[in-house]
Amino acid sequence: WPKSESASAHEHRLGLDAELAGEMAPVAAMMHALAHEDTDAEARVLNAAYKHAAAAAPGRLPHVLVPLLFRFLQLARRVRLAEEGGATLEVSCGKLLAFVGQIVQAVTAAAPNLALRLYVQCAQVADSCGDDDGAYEYLTQAFTLFEEEVAEQSAKLAALSLLSAALPHMTSFSAEQYETLARSATQYGATLLKKPDQARAVAKASFAFWPLAGLSPHRNAQRALECLQRALKIADGCKRSGMHAPLFVEILDAYLWHYEQGNDLVTLAYISSLMQLIDQHVAEWRSDWQAASDAPGAPAHVVRYVATRRHISAKVRGGSQKYEGLQL
Repeated sequence: WPKSESASAHEHRLGLDAELAGEMAPVAAMMHALAHEDTDAEARVLNAAYKHAAAAAPGRLPHVLVPLLFRFLQLARRVRLAEEGGATLEVSCGKLLAFVGQIVQAVTAAAPNLALRLYVQCAQVADSCGDDDGAYEYLTQAFTLFEEEVAEQSAKLAALSLLSAALPHMTSFSAEQYETLARSATQYGATLLKKPDQARAVAKASFAFWPLAGLSPHRNAQRALECLQRALKIADGCKRSGMHAPLFVEILDAYLWHYEQGNDLVTLAYISSLMQLIDQHVAEWRSDWQAASDAPGAPAHVVRYVATRRHISAKVRGGSQKYEGLQL
């Protein structure tokens, strides 16, 4: 769902200076080039680089510490593989994963939006290395930053979208840990200032309750359906702003995703009812769906809805039985 944006707009949203980013690019490239075949030696090199980089001016810190952070995360993965092979190392994977948190803390004051994304990245690496406590701590820090430091509503929605998308791909959490994090994504989504943003965030939170990673035991069909229904209810309250129909179309895509991914509680009846509701709000375009999508000035949500109908029609023509009985 996120719209594409230019590099400069992306840097602005993360609190970075585009001109300074260009100036610091050679330094960042140098940081990425710091490597050694011996993991302990590379850890010492990166630690020395960190001591120098941490002394940079606040505005320059993100540009020198972020590439260094990714070097540490790559090294952590290498060390983890070596440890699994029986190697005895001076610098362990656990030490590296604990240290990267200090780097993100150093970035936080200068660029909190960027720091939130870095915490998510650290959590993903910790999860892949089997460090569930570390991954949970970093996601907790990300939610804390969201609550305390992220001010712009667009940045809040982007942050929650990222968290809801990243969580289903993590596999090391206990059932209690996962439930807590998934609920947080839902609850924070409902606190956004603008109703359309609330609807989008809650709908996206449904994905956290139906992870695909390894057919995760953390799946909760009821919670996912509750998120979708709550998103529809919020969207229905956006009639004054005229955003209800576009939101219905976006939420339909989420319903279809759950349906196709085997969430038994998201049935064809729900999809049929939602499509009938959308049909009522785009009645002026219903006479010819093909013309509607090709017409100059056609609303984006109408074009998107027509594309969704075509997708379903193609599934039916291809012999899929999942959509039998759905009136198009």
